[in-house]
Amino acid sequence: RLDSIFNPALSSGDIAYGAFWKAFVRNASDPTTANSKIAWHGTSPIWEEGHATLSYSSPVALDFHDGRIQDVSITGNLNLNSFLNNFAGEKLTLIVRGDASSRNFNFPGGWVWVGNAEPASLAANKTARFVFESTGTTDADIVVTYTVEA
Repeated sequence: RLDSIFNPALSSGDIAYGAFWKAFVRNASDPTTANSKIAWHGTSPIWEEGHATLSYSSPVALDFHDGRIQDVSITGNLNLNSFLNNFAGEKLTLIVRGDASSRNFNFPGGWVWVGNAEPASLAANKTARFVFESTGTTDADIVVTYTVEA
């Protein structure tokens, strides 16, 4: 419990931030759901979900605040926009579950692909995993690894 670690009344923790942490922890949503944790995004702490299921749309909006693991079942081509809330040190895994048709991929320019080339499509009834890691705030700072079900 952070309120006992950062308690200015007991002179424990950092006095300057004790009241902030107590207010933040007590006013946040239940951190025990979805394997949530406190995470820093830029200079702001937030509750970050462990897993989030995204609704399919075109394009699919990716937000580092939406969870460390995000899952989407696609029923059309996968078009991804630039990330929201992109800061150095962010990491996100996206699980893409295909349907009965082959689907094309479209990504923002500038992402750095390692291990494999940028994929063009996902075969019917396959599952793919993208791991995104950010070293800054632009598309050129996104490093991506891609693997697909055999």
